[in-house]
Amino acid sequence: MVERAKVIVFNMSRATGILLIRGDGALLLQLRDNKKNIKHPNMWGSPGGHLNKNETYAQCANRELFEETGYIAKNLKYLITVHETIGNKKSKIKLFWEKYDNKQKLSCYEGQKLKFIKKKEAHMYKVVKIIIFVWEKILNKI
Repeated sequence: MVERAKVIVFNMSRATGILLIRGDGALLLQLRDNKKNIKHPNMWGSPGGHLNKNETYAQCANRELFEETGYIAKNLKYLITVHETIGNKKSKIKLFWEKYDNKQKLSCYEGQKLKFIKKKEAHMYKVVKIIIFVWEKILNKI
């Protein structure tokens, strides 16, 4: 009798996050839905989502930002790639950023609400940790 090795294959999801920053350094954050089946439920994170088939990360970032906020990005810039593991689920997330144009209206089409939050006030919100980590990187670029 031949024993077979048990192989566990993890599917890595590919996603983007978009950080829209105002001139005063406040980030547009989205209060995520309070659903157990999503990552970071009921926390403040960035708009973003998973790539569609044959879509680049940049295309996904532009699409997700528009779908979730109505905002049309003019000059998204790549910031950093993050690898995240929650339970058995692994994700590769590319974060992009853009300075808010102060012209376009923002609407909340996904999640509970959108809000520009200043970094000095972030401790009053349940913000996804990676957002706090990269916030300074963006502030150094504007």
